Amino acid sequence: MTQSAGLYTIHDVARMTGIEESKIRFMEALFCDYFEFRGRAFSSRHYTDRHVSVLRKIDELMNRDHMPAVLVRAELERFVQARKSALEIVAVTSGKGGVGKTTVAVNLAVAASRAGRKTILFDADLGLANVHILTGVVPPGTLVDVVNGLATMDQILADGPENVKVICGGSGEPDMANLDERMTTLLNRQLKHLASLFDTIIIDTAAGITRNVLHFVGTADQVVVAKEIATASKIMTMPE
Repeated sequence: MTQSAGLYTIHDVARMTGIEESKIRFMEALFCDYFEFRGRAFSSRHYTDRHVSVLRKIDELMNRDHMPAVLVRAELERFVQARKSALEIVAVTSGKGGVGKTTVAVNLAVAASRAGRKTILFDADLGLANVHILTGVVPPGTLVDVVNGLATMDQILADGPENVKVICGGSGEPDMANLDERMTTLLNRQLKHLASLFDTIIIDTAAGITRNVLHFVGTADQVVVAKEIATASKIMTMPE
């Protein structure tokens, strides 16, 4: 079984779910918008926990409930939306750098995970990312790979502290700091697809009020503004 960030081959998925490989291919073709393989060859496709959950739901609807494809799609959309409706998105931002914003974001993600919520820590400081440094993560890929079409967001998920899943941005990538609207929309769409299996997303934005920062802040349900280093220090020393 593929171990990197919870990625599985089709053989792994067939063993995990009991669904024949030919049926998995059929489901992919029929409901391709839920898989986002974007024409990638069968041999290079890797499945995530979200893909496995969707496949199980499709199999349940088609084989147990004997639903036609049009009704399966409607039920599948309700299934995905139900997960999203329970999702809480928190953006951590600041008007200036060096105030402990990333420290706050990491601690919020760890606290959410300890509270039993499946959590993603998303490093949206796209050009000067540093979440991977604070969490000690060596990611299988970064958002640079997503933007360049080399990977989906599912495939760059890394295992962070306390079961937090981490999505790492680019470090020392000036072009990433000024993505156009098309690219930020792509990242937002992939994040929403990925979020269907999670309860909380903590977004660590870049400092300032650039277009990219305002875009990610605008997706959040709650916004935390880090003002000074002391704020971060207090969170670091909070008792369990």
